[in-house]
Amino acid sequence: MTFPYDHLSPSSINRYLQCPLKFLYEKEGKEKRWDDRYAVTGGYIHHNIECAYTGDLVNAMQLDSEMEKRFNESLLGWRRIIRRHGLEPDKGETVECTKTRTIDGVTVLGRIDYMRTEKDGQLMIVDWKSGSKTDNDILQLRIYQWLAEGWHDPSKINVFGAYLRDGTLERIPYTSSAHIEIVLRKVIDGINKGVFAPTKTKECGRCEYRYDCEGWTC
Repeated sequence: MTFPYDHLSPSSINRYLQCPLKFLYEKEGKEKRWDDRYAVTGGYIHHNIECAYTGDLVNAMQLDSEMEKRFNESLLGWRRIIRRHGLEPDKGETVECTKTRTIDGVTVLGRIDYMRTEKDGQLMIVDWKSGSKTDNDILQLRIYQWLAEGWHDPSKINVFGAYLRDGTLERIPYTSSAHIEIVLRKVIDGINKGVFAPTKTKECGRCEYRYDCEGWTC
């Protein structure tokens, strides 16, 4: 059976597990109905951090007062994190790098925000989070760990979520590759079998597809 998509990303895997129908709507390009200021501002925050490490110029962007406050709080939190944990620029880090690994013929692609290899061979992976901490963060970071195991010693991989608004850096406990692959195969199998039923959760009221969703309107 030919997998219908070029690749899966950690966010799309999370989306399928949250609600298979939402995943399908996203893949089909169905129009979203939501306040996209948060996504745009989050992207701008990531762009600014990337430029801080690469030395590139920051493209100016107009933000309303609410989003500007969120933006400034996140950058302040980022500065606290890099000072406390030695993540200042010019330490041999790699930023915004794309890594892939294949499972059962399906490519999993992740875009890692920050990665650095220490002299003792320890690999540090950090994902900048501009919003609040969610359960979805854990799986995304564990998938980054699994991706890194494709080229690095698993015992030397350390994965962190950096929560910018709180100014905190949290390490994700190691999870066996076999456990992560169980989750990945569950998603791949569901997609191959065409399982795209809606899942009703407390998040439905904030879903950008809720007005088109059969599960929401029933």
